Amino acid sequence: MSYIIYDDVIANLVVYKQILSLKIAKVCSKIGFDDSNIIWISTLAIHQSGSIFEVEMRNMLNPLEAYETRNDFLAEVIIDEITHFQTQKDHGDNIYEKEHINNRIKYYFGDSRLGA
Repeated sequence: MSYIIYDDVIANLVVYKQILSLKIAKVCSKIGFDDSNIIWISTLAIHQSGSIFEVEMRNMLNPLEAYETRNDFLAEVIIDEITHFQTQKDHGDNIYEKEHINNRIKYYFGDSRLGA
């Protein structure tokens, strides 16, 4: 189970908590990441970016669209953070970039696309 610290200033905090915790669980499951030793901090900046409520509601109502467009904003933010945890590297580092691509492939397509 994920441990998440939330900003109290977020409107609709109850809904936001549910959306974020479900998305973290989904991303971790799909890419095979154990977040039991991670403390996630939900920031207002992430909440406001991309109008998460609207995007996530649209993704929940039409998951095929999110899959087809590979445009799952919240999943992308979580994948990015997980990749930092995994590699201990920053954007632009070859190790980070390779793992980030692998994590995106796992999330959107499953392990079958990774190949040799």
